[in-house]
Amino acid sequence: MSLRDGEELEIRFRAPSGRTADLTWGQQRMAQLMADLQPNNASLNLKFAHRIKPGLKADEVASAIRGMVEACESARTLFEPDAPSAQQRVTTEGVLHVAVITAVTATFTSALESAAELAGTPFGADDLPVRVGILTDRSGPAFVLLAINHLASDYLGAHWMTWHLRHVLQADFSDGEPSAIHPVDVSHWESSEAGRREGARALLRHERSLARMPQSMLPRLPVEPLHPRYRYVVMQTSAGAWCLSHLAKRHGVSETAVGHAALSLVLAHVSGLSRAHLQVCVSNRAGRDTAAVVGCLTQDVPTCVAIDDADFDALLRRSAGAIHHATLTGRFPHRGLMEVRERVEKRRGFPLDLSYWLNSRLFVPLPAEAPNAARIREEAARTSVRWLGGDQCSTSTLFCYLDRRDDILEVLMLVDTAYVAPAEAEQWLRAFESILVTAVLRPELSADALVAETGVVSFRATDDWVKIDHSWIHLPTTAARLHAALPGMTLRLAVETPGGEASLVAMVASPRSGRETSAPSDTVVVEALRGCRVGMRPHRFVSRAGDVQD
Repeated sequence: MSLRDGEELEIRFRAPSGRTADLTWGQQRMAQLMADLQPNNASLNLKFAHRIKPGLKADEVASAIRGMVEACESARTLFEPDAPSAQQRVTTEGVLHVAVITAVTATFTSALESAAELAGTPFGADDLPVRVGILTDRSGPAFVLLAINHLASDYLGAHWMTWHLRHVLQADFSDGEPSAIHPVDVSHWESSEAGRREGARALLRHERSLARMPQSMLPRLPVEPLHPRYRYVVMQTSAGAWCLSHLAKRHGVSETAVGHAALSLVLAHVSGLSRAHLQVCVSNRAGRDTAAVVGCLTQDVPTCVAIDDADFDALLRRSAGAIHHATLTGRFPHRGLMEVRERVEKRRGFPLDLSYWLNSRLFVPLPAEAPNAARIREEAARTSVRWLGGDQCSTSTLFCYLDRRDDILEVLMLVDTAYVAPAEAEQWLRAFESILVTAVLRPELSADALVAETGVVSFRATDDWVKIDHSWIHLPTTAARLHAALPGMTLRLAVETPGGEASLVAMVASPRSGRETSAPSDTVVVEALRGCRVGMRPHRFVSRAGDVQD
């Protein structure tokens, strides 16, 4: 078989049986995210380019692609997320159309660009969840290109999907064969009694985490964003990679826990808070029974750690505990978490801003040799930070990925420029590295001293701000939201500190002064604050005679 540019190969597949199931909890979370980003959710599609072994013919590559689709239910599953039940259906036969693209010389850069084009449009309900292309040059087939519907797979699931292409790819597949667990199996387990019990236990844990979190990790007012609004910036650091591994070994924690602690410390310092929260991804992939599931399994687990009065060792232990519990409670009903969140928000009086994420893919630690200060400083001088482009569509204020490329730690951040200036994002990445390096070179320093060494400026509150329930509340913004939601009520906000704890009081104009007046519905007030990360419901509404208008 020879290939021509612009040609489409038709690969017919046939599998023994088809199945149906409801979406898994992880797929439910992804379906919600896709709905939130409509109509621009193509940015969620996964894209990969894998180099083909030299000397192979087109029919050998096509045969491997057929084998992948037939072996992986996720590659031949049709999705209908809005259906009342059986939202995923595994097909038994069909045709996969493979695009053929020709280049004079096929490079990894051009392969990634072609994969991005494949992934550039959303998948429809009648589409197979995998688009495949073959990039060729004068020497023959050079790259397999994959675009995958995120409902069908997450990043790790895609690795196991491509395991079935191992005979034609140059990639390393020494980890062995994936488990024979597919999303339909996961869905059936989740609906079992054991699955429901595990999900209920996880939700109890998450409710406690949500009850401790600051409202937002970046309590600030939005500004006019750049275009595109969401920007990617990446830091590559060999010094950070070495120090991360060394700290993990020295303190007996995972590398992910070290990254979690360093990022939490930076964000808490920037915001002048004594607690930090992050949504942790991939933690439910930690178990042997879930690490190699071929499909979309990842869920976001809320974590919160205290930063106040902690030496760095204590902070690492807290982050290690948070990550450990995240691995134990990473499987739960997505809708159940939404209900828990609403209950906590109603109780605390403000909507939670859960738009700060950590996706750590640090699974194999580097060998951690004895510290060498001169070498660390030499490598730190080579650290690079660069911008990669952007997106117009996201739900994140800050999304941090931790990856390793050989002996280099790659820290990729997506930031919302309505809340994070580009210069700030670069400074925070440098601060992340600085904390790792300084903690190795000067282990006697406290967490506060480590972050002070970075030069990052902490939040400075004016009279318009008050700290309540571990969160910064902006009084003018809160008053404006309340005025808009309660048009018949004239009120002014005041702060009281009975027993030293600040509370928010709404002074409502009334002929009878000094009495508590009937408060609006908690639900009405919290919903009026939805989308605001610096406002809260007053603890009390008290009548006052005369003019109380702000």
